[in-house]
Amino acid sequence: MAIKLIAISYAGGSSFSYSAWRNYLPSSFALLTPDYAGHGKRFHEPLAENFENMVLDMYWQVVKDCAGSVVLYGHSLGAMIAVYTAQHLYQQNKFIPRALILAACRGPEMFKNEVHTTLSDDQLLTYLINVRSLPYETLESREFKSYVLPGIRNDFRIANQFECPSLILPPCPVLCINGKQDYSITDDAVNNWQKFSSQQIKNIRISGNHFFLEDEVELTCRLIIDYLEQLV
Repeated sequence: MAIKLIAISYAGGSSFSYSAWRNYLPSSFALLTPDYAGHGKRFHEPLAENFENMVLDMYWQVVKDCAGSVVLYGHSLGAMIAVYTAQHLYQQNKFIPRALILAACRGPEMFKNEVHTTLSDDQLLTYLINVRSLPYETLESREFKSYVLPGIRNDFRIANQFECPSLILPPCPVLCINGKQDYSITDDAVNNWQKFSSQQIKNIRISGNHFFLEDEVELTCRLIIDYLEQLV
């Protein structure tokens, strides 16, 4: 049976964040990459006002693809959106995901991070150059500052306001993936996920920093493929 891999992006990311994955996933995987409002292909839409809006918006995007074997992958903020979307789908009796893959994300009780919300535009651009390795010319473009930067700031604001709403993960396998060089996510922060699941969660560290999904594409995809194949 074909696997529908629904990949949800990090703060400031979009469906384009997963473009390179299509080169490494087999034909048995259908990669679906929904965008947040105001991001990627939906850049013309108003940005979400809060976390609950983002989850509900993602729910309606995912629910139409709920037939078959569905896996939710979320990266950083996307992982938190993924688990609350999965909970909502389960509570509404829509379906239980084949698996949840939570990447580069602290557990719910340790998720909040206030650092990025206090940065000036120049400091935020410096952060994106240093951490994301984005070209200076891209960051200085009028299009980036007009369409992308507001989305990044809004996502950081929403992540900072996260207050860990009630959460019980659906009864499905859960894999946590984090980068070995992502020192902002401690083992305690990763282990916090276990409090919210009745299943034994598998934790893996792979080569790379917070953005291994783009810097270590082949390795990330191989890990996901191997993990899901063993569940069949």
